[in-house]
Amino acid sequence: MFTGPGQPTGVSVSPGVTSVTVNWNPPQTNPATVYDGFKIAYSETEDGPKIRSYMVDMDASQLEISGLRPLMDYVVHVQTVSGVSSPTSISNAVIQSTTTSKLVDYIYLFIFFS
Repeated sequence: MFTGPGQPTGVSVSPGVTSVTVNWNPPQTNPATVYDGFKIAYSETEDGPKIRSYMVDMDASQLEISGLRPLMDYVVHVQTVSGVSSPTSISNAVIQSTTTSKLVDYIYLFIFFS
């Protein structure tokens, strides 16, 4: 009986000013299990159903998502994709905020202590 690939593990997201970097580990699968790659889906927590996604090949374990808005929370999922089977269950959601630039941090600090 054919079983599809498992879900990616160890999903983590690191913030940038207008980007996030998503890292994951491939699923622990039987060597006979075949998968084509990964689908990384994300959305702003304020956007609700406005989901955007990227597809990457099976050798990838990291993706930088750029063009994001600063100081926003983003929900990110990673899913293993196989053309032979149904989509796998998705990874646990990871919520990450983009950060401010250092310049903005210094401006806030300056105003606070002035």
